[in-house]
Amino acid sequence: MSFDLSATDCRILTTGGYLEKNDVVAIVDNVCRVFGCHKDKIHDLSPLQKGLSNITLTFVIDGTRYVYRHPGVISQTLVDRQKEAAAQQVAQEHGINTTLIHTCPSEGWKIERYLFSRKPDYRSPSDVAKAIALMHRLHRLDISARWAVDIWEGINSIRRKLPPDLSPLWQALGGARS
Repeated sequence: MSFDLSATDCRILTTGGYLEKNDVVAIVDNVCRVFGCHKDKIHDLSPLQKGLSNITLTFVIDGTRYVYRHPGVISQTLVDRQKEAAAQQVAQEHGINTTLIHTCPSEGWKIERYLFSRKPDYRSPSDVAKAIALMHRLHRLDISARWAVDIWEGINSIRRKLPPDLSPLWQALGGARS
């Protein structure tokens, strides 16, 4: 499915929420700014039904497929986009992630090259070896972050941001350590 920007209603449900026409227009504007192109160069703008809280689309420019991540309402609350962007930049600089084209932490969107791939098979010795080699490579890097990670504070921060109607669910799951 592709979006017709001339249509009066192009609202579509994705795994990350509803995508409204004004969102599509903003996405197209962002893509045009990043690639320095006119909207006529963007083809096959369609939802990629993956992910839990973001709206993810694919599109094609000059025969190359890209992924656009548009922030969902909940993800803006849960994810620190400044830290995410810093981590992605480090991964890009060290060749761990070579797909990043552009990220906008203040608005929560990013563009990456689309990877035509398959899911790893964790029963495959070859796939496991590749995954472990990549993890070793990442952990051997001499890098540091400007922030500390406190997993329990993160969990409790998320809990504090949850709507009150989800409180019983939180309690049923056992809450988090204080």
